[in-house]
Amino acid sequence: MKLKSFLWTSEIITSFCWVVFFLILVAANPQKSSFAIFLLFFVVLFTAVIGTYGLLELRWVMKKRGVDMIRAKIKNAFRHGLMFAFASVGLLFMRGIDVLSAWDAIIFILAIILIEGYFLTKKPITTNYE
Repeated sequence: MKLKSFLWTSEIITSFCWVVFFLILVAANPQKSSFAIFLLFFVVLFTAVIGTYGLLELRWVMKKRGVDMIRAKIKNAFRHGLMFAFASVGLLFMRGIDVLSAWDAIIFILAIILIEGYFLTKKPITTNYE
């Protein structure tokens, strides 16, 4: 898949997820809706946040470093979006099922920071078949 088509696809999917999120927000009653609507709310929000964060970071990289750096940073941008979405939607989900406390939030965020730290410090796998 070419970079341009990937970015367009990401923008379309992200926009669709935001539209569905706002439709759920407006149309669904949180006290009377089923668990499927509750779960759909969080899945769509998670996908929308990943796409938005990843695309915004890619645009920022393009402005600061140029178009040539996008291919190198696309994986990092969407990984950062995944981590941010996991943190924000995860905390919101824990609040939604009434299990969130200050210590739970701190431990949850620290776990996400440790996972990101692993990705930042891991060395690429090199294979030498000689």
